[in-house]
Amino acid sequence: MIDLPRLYRETGDIPWVVGLSGGKDSTAVTMVLLEAIESLPPPLRARKRVFVTCVNTLVEAPPVIEHVHGFIDVLKAYVRDRELPVEVVELTPDADQTFWANLIGRGYPAPVRQFRWCTDRMKVRPQTKFLESREDVFGSPPVAHFLLGTRFDESAARKGTMEANSDLGTDIHQHGTIPTSGVIRPIETWSTDDVWDH
Repeated sequence: MIDLPRLYRETGDIPWVVGLSGGKDSTAVTMVLLEAIESLPPPLRARKRVFVTCVNTLVEAPPVIEHVHGFIDVLKAYVRDRELPVEVVELTPDADQTFWANLIGRGYPAPVRQFRWCTDRMKVRPQTKFLESREDVFGSPPVAHFLLGTRFDESAARKGTMEANSDLGTDIHQHGTIPTSGVIRPIETWSTDDVWDH
């Protein structure tokens, strides 16, 4: 497993961003991150800004979004009570980029593996817009390290994508859409059982 406390120290004041979907992998990354921060003395914790962003796509099933909102509330209380440098932020896509605006308004087909327009418009763009809106934290162009819950064990296709986007000899890889930012994959070697056991 990647030594997150070491990376936290070595990456100085570059902000970290975790995208929390509410699924098992992003939740595991969030928990591993909190454990890493708490293992550091308070003066080292304060050197970096950390954001947990949750993009509400506005099309999740009510029980799913209710679960995510409940987790966000607990997470906010947890970081507040422990005085961790973590800000939890809920984002939404722009009105003209929502699922229904694209499906009905623009006549897009329902997303399929070969044409997954929803991920970019409903998840990636809100995160990018958030970084650009916080120039005081991320700079311009934005610089951050994104912690992702991608794992080699997920599928052969995911393993191939991850290997193609790995920078050998480092735990920080190039970000696919924000060239000034990096990607850290804390649970990349975990199996599904590892995720559930953590």
